[in-house]
Amino acid sequence: MPRPRTMAHHQPMNPFTLLVCYRRSGLLLGGHLSVQRHRVLNSVAARTVEETKVELIPLQEWICDHCGEKIASVEDGYVEWGGTGGDYVGFRIVHHQPKSPRGSCYHPDKGHSVPLSHFVGIDGLTQLVALVDPGEHYARENETPTVANFREWVDLLRRTQTPGYEEARQYWSIAKRNEYFDGASEAWPYLQRNLIGVIELGREESET
Repeated sequence: MPRPRTMAHHQPMNPFTLLVCYRRSGLLLGGHLSVQRHRVLNSVAARTVEETKVELIPLQEWICDHCGEKIASVEDGYVEWGGTGGDYVGFRIVHHQPKSPRGSCYHPDKGHSVPLSHFVGIDGLTQLVALVDPGEHYARENETPTVANFREWVDLLRRTQTPGYEEARQYWSIAKRNEYFDGASEAWPYLQRNLIGVIELGREESET
């Protein structure tokens, strides 16, 4: 198993401050968007994130998966995904339509959408976990999880719950190219000090 390593070659910036938000929002359910189409959307979104380097305030600002521009506040964002129960897929963070610089960043065939605030903060974590397992009061024991791609769901959780991850993910390929993750354990890249190191490295290379 890979071993954790120290941050000897990177001096940390000031630590991120965790912003805890309490929000309430209704869950809006809709139609169906195919797994294949959502995979295409996410591939395009990933390329957009790689091409657009944006400095962000942790857990207060995000990058839109449609237009690649900054979402300036939690109120300006929406989360959308496709699929039906047991097959949720293609989680995307996009601009709320009134705040979109393109007129609309929504996908026309999105099946489900909620305000970004629905998944931010302590209550947001509860909502995210309920997507995977609503609990014994609601579902039978060992019932199939409601997400088709667990890694996509985890990425959404990190983007809405882990300070610094949303900006650091822009620089993931730079970090890999510089062997920043070599020898790392499974959790090591996502620890706060190491996300800060990824951001520092990415910003430095982006400026040169």
